[in-house]
Amino acid sequence: MFKRALKVIVAAIIFSLVFTTFAFAQTNGEELKAGIPAPKYDKVRFAVFGDTRQYVGGDPVPDVTKRILKEISWISPDFAVQTGDIDIGQETEDYQTYAAFLDYKRLMQKMGVPFFVV
Repeated sequence: MFKRALKVIVAAIIFSLVFTTFAFAQTNGEELKAGIPAPKYDKVRFAVFGDTRQYVGGDPVPDVTKRILKEISWISPDFAVQTGDIDIGQETEDYQTYAAFLDYKRLMQKMGVPFFVV
């Protein structure tokens, strides 16, 4: 339980840093203080999804999950955020959760969409 809480806290901090970076981005092409080029547009498009926990890492990715990811690719977001419950969780081992993450990452990379789990 402590490991899960720690993972959630670390993910929340990383998520906050990502959005803080976007919040301070200027749209005139200047570089951010972090050295990241500012977006060349004034809007950021992203997709948020979660609670896909019928999945256990190592098993075939369910059709409904593939459909969600496919529909995300149709909107061509700048990035996608999976809000949690990426797998069944309490009934899985850490390696299965990691395998589920790698499956999502592989599918999102195929679509060219940066992917974050929080």
